[in-house]
Amino acid sequence: MSSGAMTLKAFPTALTLLFAVCFPVYADFSSAKEDLKIIVAQLDKPTTLYCGCRLIFKSEDRYFPELNSCGYAIRENKERASRIEAEHIVPAYVFGHTLSCWANAPKGHGREQCELTSRLFDVMESDLHNLYPAIGEVNGDRGNYSFTNRINSGSETFTYGQCKMKISPKLGEAVPPDRAKGIIARAYLYMSQRYNLALTVAEEKLFTAWNEKYRPDKNECRRNELIELIQGNDNPFITEKCRVL
Repeated sequence: MSSGAMTLKAFPTALTLLFAVCFPVYADFSSAKEDLKIIVAQLDKPTTLYCGCRLIFKSEDRYFPELNSCGYAIRENKERASRIEAEHIVPAYVFGHTLSCWANAPKGHGREQCELTSRLFDVMESDLHNLYPAIGEVNGDRGNYSFTNRINSGSETFTYGQCKMKISPKLGEAVPPDRAKGIIARAYLYMSQRYNLALTVAEEKLFTAWNEKYRPDKNECRRNELIELIQGNDNPFITEKCRVL
């Protein structure tokens, strides 16, 4: 699977107008990150997305991963491993690189240009249904890599102690732990439906299977409700599954 496989379907100009009028979510990513902390703090024993490390709240606006709680081993970057970052499950590159603001920007400045000029990008970048707290080092290593079920054993792989996240920089792929697969699937399916983003056949098959196999827990259901209160819309792929809990 390619990290850029998810693409924006036709008529981006019409979509831009639609979202500017009908989806007044956030003005910027910073606001969404602040609300993410508030939402996560209301969950029962919240943990990081991939590794399941317990979250420690030092104050209303500061939280950290307790690395020992999940047996996390720092791979290389101690500074980023010690902090929480808001992980875009569907990377900003994936939903941004098809927009004209990204395509027309100087090399390496696509995201910056889109944040300055595209309301549609702002809405997608700040959508709380696509944001989860992750250990910064893992977030950085994953980058815009696509998700898969397995990585060839001969490929160099980043690992993190007892955390079962595996990342192959050579292949540009990541294998998430089972605990995160349902969450990832429902975020991808939501972003595809919400913003008219096309999934490849392989992506659709993978995420549909993960969505069915790995059902949401009470925290995922509660998080969906809290986001709807703040953002004004639910993730229907979560709501559907939570009705039978």
